[in-house]
Amino acid sequence: MSSVADRVTLREITAETVRAVVKLAVAEDQTKLVASNGMSLAQALFAPEAWYRAIYLDDEPVGFVMLSDDSLLDPRPENPKIGVWRFMVDAKHQRQGVGRAALLQIIEHVRSRGPFPKLSLSYVPEEGGPERLYLSLGFRPTGEMEEDEVVMELDLSDQTAPPLAIGDAMPHIAYVNVFVHDLDRATEFYRDALGLQLQYASPEHGYASFAAGGVRLGIAVPGPEQAELVGRHTGVGLAVADLEAEYERLSGLGARFTMPPTRQPWGGFMALVADPEGNVFYLEQVAGERS
Repeated sequence: MSSVADRVTLREITAETVRAVVKLAVAEDQTKLVASNGMSLAQALFAPEAWYRAIYLDDEPVGFVMLSDDSLLDPRPENPKIGVWRFMVDAKHQRQGVGRAALLQIIEHVRSRGPFPKLSLSYVPEEGGPERLYLSLGFRPTGEMEEDEVVMELDLSDQTAPPLAIGDAMPHIAYVNVFVHDLDRATEFYRDALGLQLQYASPEHGYASFAAGGVRLGIAVPGPEQAELVGRHTGVGLAVADLEAEYERLSGLGARFTMPPTRQPWGGFMALVADPEGNVFYLEQVAGERS
């Protein structure tokens, strides 16, 4: 039996297939994450930079992709950019490897178009989104936001380590969430005291996230039935260059340490610091970097 990757193709949309493509839809709880295919095709009519295709599994349309390709503009810009404008897989065909296989083909298409240094895309950082898929293919957050969407880029110049095939990827930690009662107060602590870069904030959804050295740190306001999750020992460790200096700095800002910098049995130094809600984190400095 052939693999899913061998069965996925990107095909032009024709008068005979457009209705089937427009009828494709994501799951109900994903509708706020991506526009409908009908809307995307309507926008493409007035966007000369739009390149779009239907995603097929065997001979059945199961998804849609649209790129914003500046090289299609006339006149062509001196330094054209390219990005994934829309990407969706029908709800019935998700979690089968179709999206990954299609994106790999999209990446190769972009590489074949010319010397684009990066391929960009963005996503809404909510449950059911494609973040883990994008990370597994080498996309990385830029730290920028487009309205409420996190911007990511793939470095197209690095072809030394192609994405792993389906089933070969080792699980990795993409994000860690901690729970708080006061989102604004917690945001100030992580952004202003710890110095983490705020990537996303949605007070109406009770969630914010920060770039934390390749792992996203999220803070979330739990529902009443999960209130006991606030104020716990998280088990999350943050590495610092100078633990003593960081201890003095954070203490001066009013942070509460449940353990001061202390030498550990393995030779390193560690402290325990609590956020304003009582969630406790490790601060660690490796051995040999503290006198």
